[in-house]
Amino acid sequence: MNIINMQQLETRKEIVEAEQQSKRMGKGRAIALSRRIYRLLQTEDVFYVESESTDNVYYFVKFKSGVIEWCSCCDNSIRGLKCKHLWSIESAIRFGTLKDLDRLPTEAKVKKVITAAATKPLPTKSYTEDNYSF
Repeated sequence: MNIINMQQLETRKEIVEAEQQSKRMGKGRAIALSRRIYRLLQTEDVFYVESESTDNVYYFVKFKSGVIEWCSCCDNSIRGLKCKHLWSIESAIRFGTLKDLDRLPTEAKVKKVITAAATKPLPTKSYTEDNYSF
């Protein structure tokens, strides 16, 4: 493959990434207008964003613009991408749809943090079948 083709592939990759980011931003705006987004009063950088697909299920988000942006969803915690939940917080602040609470409502369920280690099963080995001689 020559240099020109490699540059074209990089350009296409950049275009695809920009399109995906734009799609996440749009979904974030939709979430800000249609779902519940809470900020905990005692810690100004802790948010809960309601799942787009399931009522009363929330993603845990740490967000302080320019300082920390982290979400418990796969896009952010595993893939390292700015997810729709982070975009939704920015939009909710802009639109005024953000709700400040002392604590998350009792019926709310928080999505557990998913890590790369949790997605791959660890290999198991039985030591009862090994033949060791000393």
